[in-house]
Amino acid sequence: MLRRRLLLRGATTPPVPGLRRAFRSDASLKAIRAQSHSTKTTAASASDGPMHLALYNYPTFGGAYAALAAHLFHRRLRLRLLLLPFSSVEPFRAADFEDAGFETCYLLDFFGPKNFALELSQFIPSVIAFDHRRSTMARISHLGHCPSNLELNIDTTKSSARAVFDYLSKKFTGKKPDSDMCEKLLDQEDEERVLSVLKYIEDADLRKWQLPNTKEFQTALRDERGKLNCVTNPLVFEQGGVTYSQSLRGCREVDTQAFQDSAWKRDIR
Repeated sequence: MLRRRLLLRGATTPPVPGLRRAFRSDASLKAIRAQSHSTKTTAASASDGPMHLALYNYPTFGGAYAALAAHLFHRRLRLRLLLLPFSSVEPFRAADFEDAGFETCYLLDFFGPKNFALELSQFIPSVIAFDHRRSTMARISHLGHCPSNLELNIDTTKSSARAVFDYLSKKFTGKKPDSDMCEKLLDQEDEERVLSVLKYIEDADLRKWQLPNTKEFQTALRDERGKLNCVTNPLVFEQGGVTYSQSLRGCREVDTQAFQDSAWKRDIR
């Protein structure tokens, strides 16, 4: 596991050429601009509390479930959060967020292109990234020290989704040390189901393929990846949201009976 503060050196991220805005969409940029406008209204911003940002790797289920953890954490603590999908097809530029006044930025299941994380840390007080890929480890292992406000959690033995759930669950418990009950991000039933899904995500992300029917699980969910965009599917992280509930039902199918692809597809439709 690599958990260190590293410095990324070099030129700033160049602008993305062309006019295609499939992922760095007008809707996403509008949401960022709205936050930038609100920070200029100091009275309103102070009363609402700081705004946090979470960018998640799209269209991966690891990124989506890491984003689910961020969504639950901030909702339970009544903290403001802007969630946006991040795709290498049309990536955000660090400059897109410069005037928005975000207090924290989470990079979920990715590290970002070139110097993206470093550039964000120049104007966001806390940038926290999670990734599990060996390619990311190789990319940053030779780099020097990074700013104190840039934290990289790179663990090749654990999926990013599970790492984020573990990290935020521990942080959530620490926020409520005086509580008589051990509060969690999820109730017991949902926690068991989510943990089951995370096991299958991790089995595939780490290329272990040790759990029964992991490849079938991934194949069956392949058509659902398009629903992981929270800009076009705002309910994706709600408990009743289609992707969240479908993956939970699907994992229950895998856990309780021999997996049959046709039955699975009927279940998730």
